[in-house]
Amino acid sequence: MTVGQGRTQPKSWKTKYIKYNWGCWNVRSLNSQLTLTDNGEIKIEGKEPQKIDELCAELQKHNLSLCVVSEHRWRDKGTYRVNDHWTFLYSGLDKSSEIRASQGVGILLNQDMLSAWRRAGELCEYRSARLLRIRLFIRNRYVSVVSCYAPTYTHAEVEKERFYKEL
Repeated sequence: MTVGQGRTQPKSWKTKYIKYNWGCWNVRSLNSQLTLTDNGEIKIEGKEPQKIDELCAELQKHNLSLCVVSEHRWRDKGTYRVNDHWTFLYSGLDKSSEIRASQGVGILLNQDMLSAWRRAGELCEYRSARLLRIRLFIRNRYVSVVSCYAPTYTHAEVEKERFYKEL
């Protein structure tokens, strides 16, 4: 028996990992609405139109890549480019709804997560003002991210049942 037989050069088994930090936040209202201007641009207006920018700055400060947001209270559904670093996919009550907007879910994506969403085919299921699902393609795998805002105990049983059936 000889000592030292085997590989002459050790092979590194280390794999490069990319760390993503994800979070969730009940924002309790962004106090603004998106409107379409005459020239076709999306404009944010309302009591506090800067709240979405403040939210994104806070996420950037904590090094988050993705944040699931609930209770934003925006109407309609769609994609809003907040700035060069963040994109907001959101789902709220219909514009034609007479109900006071007290719901709304969304997902804020930084540039890396936006690229992962695009690689997955930009799948975004707008189920309701309480439920939204997207698909990302990260490290050769598909990952589903669900944003939900369940009705509380004060809501009617019918609404609770409808939510859990959709979920």
